[in-house]
Amino acid sequence: MKYEFEVAISFARSERGYARTIASIVEANGINVFLDEFFEPDLWGKNLVESLSDIYENKAKYCLRNTQKISSPFKKELILFFLNQDYAE
Repeated sequence: MKYEFEVAISFARSERGYARTIASIVEANGINVFLDEFFEPDLWGKNLVESLSDIYENKAKYCLRNTQKISSPFKKELILFFLNQDYAE
């Protein structure tokens, strides 16, 4: 199955900085990532509940949710996981 995004990141407002860091690192390594602020113009005027649910559930191969619940030692491992995936499929 072909996905529009390899990774989509859903997060609490208080975790925006961390979500931005993950998205930037993943994107810098050539992985197509969805972070809402990267696509603001595309989301304007749309029903955000429907649009974001569609992205997280159908358009992304992986969805990282609830980043505030990820413990600090695991955050580095999570980034390494995405960087080590084979996206040649």
